[in-house]
Amino acid sequence: MKHQPALDVLATMRREFHARGFEENTITDLVPTGGDTFFVIAGVQLFDDELHHGGPVKQGSFLVAQPCIRLKSLHKVGLQEGISSSFVNLCTEQANGSMSDYLRHLEGWIAVLLALGLDADGVVLVLEPQAKQRGGMAFRTVNVMYFGFELGEAIFLYAIEEQAPVRTIIDFGFGFERIVWAANEADSYFSLIGPLRIALTGEYRLVDFLRTMTLLAGAGLTPANKGKGHVLRRLGQLAALEQPAIGAPLEEIVQHSFDSWAALVPPRVDLARCTRTVVEEVGRNVNAALARRLGLALPGAQLGKDRETFLEELLHSRKVDLITLREALRTQ
Repeated sequence: MKHQPALDVLATMRREFHARGFEENTITDLVPTGGDTFFVIAGVQLFDDELHHGGPVKQGSFLVAQPCIRLKSLHKVGLQEGISSSFVNLCTEQANGSMSDYLRHLEGWIAVLLALGLDADGVVLVLEPQAKQRGGMAFRTVNVMYFGFELGEAIFLYAIEEQAPVRTIIDFGFGFERIVWAANEADSYFSLIGPLRIALTGEYRLVDFLRTMTLLAGAGLTPANKGKGHVLRRLGQLAALEQPAIGAPLEEIVQHSFDSWAALVPPRVDLARCTRTVVEEVGRNVNAALARRLGLALPGAQLGKDRETFLEELLHSRKVDLITLREALRTQ
């Protein structure tokens, strides 16, 4: 197995694309104010201002390394290779480009993948048979496969209305973690996500959920019962269900994730606040699960206490005895 750290892979890709005239750009706000999505889910949202607010059309070819969140396949996380609740969507984007520009993007991507050491015999382009529509634009998708595994998509969108200010969008989006996996010839996609010593234990779901929670908390979100904060709350519930791994050093996973995301998009809160938000939310859900096993209805303020304080208060309240508590903990 090769060992090319993710940041080294990214540096190689940036260098290759810059040499081909691509300018780096970033979608700095993970929680967009326009459009129709809770979060940034695709690099094409670089043109949200043009598409939704009539802003001036950005000129040029752009390389975008964009953290994205996609939650439709949460049940597959950790079980199916390549499925994560958050990932880096590494894209090249261009508005009002021609088909020759599209082919230039495609040529650049193939050259970059080969520069990373991928086997040319494994790269296959597959055209999806059906045209689709999205937000007033039609498109067909070319899937870029590597030995049968999808690395990314190459899309040429064109406006249905002829007078639209954005007539075409070239949108190439690749899962960066998938590329790192392919470049390293790793046995598992998940073994390259999270702190290595924890990822190698196989606790993939816990690492993924905490990684996404860190991205959300770093963007300034707090847990809530509705809206965008509900996603953070739901992920905290899922992380708490990973009982065999609950003794894992949550703070270490959060710090690793925080540093990884910060290399792409500056966080809106500091590490200490981000860690506190994530760890407290997971702990609250772990405490709530224990209370349910004990048949106790407890106020949210008590559930939000740290683990040690929560257990001490349970015993001092005389609502549960030591033997019962020990048995409930054993069945977690």
